[in-house]
Amino acid sequence: MKLVLSTGQPRRETTGRLPTPWRIGIEPPARNDVARDRSAPAAGMAPAPAAPPLKQEPFDVSVFNTSFATEFSVPQAIDVPSSGQRVAMALGQHEDVVKLAVRTSPHIDASAFVIAEMAVPAGIWPSGPMQLYRDGAFVGSGRWNASEDARLTLSFGRDELVRVEVEPERDNQGTGGFIGSRGERKVQRAYVIENRHRTPIALQVLEAAPVSIDEQVRVAVQFAPQPAELAWKKQPGVVMWSVDLDAGKTTRVAADYVVNYPKEARLQER
Repeated sequence: MKLVLSTGQPRRETTGRLPTPWRIGIEPPARNDVARDRSAPAAGMAPAPAAPPLKQEPFDVSVFNTSFATEFSVPQAIDVPSSGQRVAMALGQHEDVVKLAVRTSPHIDASAFVIAEMAVPAGIWPSGPMQLYRDGAFVGSGRWNASEDARLTLSFGRDELVRVEVEPERDNQGTGGFIGSRGERKVQRAYVIENRHRTPIALQVLEAAPVSIDEQVRVAVQFAPQPAELAWKKQPGVVMWSVDLDAGKTTRVAADYVVNYPKEARLQER
């Protein structure tokens, strides 16, 4: 028996957390007759351990694409043991050209993840769990959501050779406008990413900028450098920097936000 020791961690998450729109409005006036919320918070559930790779059997399979489903025809008999052991059938293989990148959302998770983007394969594919392999090694379980977008994004776990540093955030409140009649909140964020690979990487940095949802609130944003996308996946305020980062190099991205609002009002964030 040949034994192989790997530092891979297939029980860890394979995809990073993504930012959601940061909406800022005015908090409505308090009401005295508001009933107390009696609902108890739901207890957090520990994530289920990733399933081990399934045993795969080779099959000669015919594939038929209909209007509503993709069907596979297996000509030979299949033996399924009664021991409860799961048996996986390799029904087919699809090869495609993908765009590899390293993605990070530093404000919510200072980690970097390897992603692959490709066109959605032809056929009818329902959403469901899937097993992910990188360089032939099992990296964990993900989820197939091909119907969400015209392109498919698969995440293949953390990239430990990309270092993400979050500089201390500055969040200050004061007054502005005519004779201090308006309140002002200034938020400054900056991130430094280092590529420790021996080859260049395509880096994606995601950030949620504030978006006003009330006409009394004015938001000014300034980025350095300017992001490639200002509404990533059509989400207002979610920006993405795209950087080709050479081996051994670092890059810094920064964002300055100024939120201006009536001095007597209280901000509400969603």
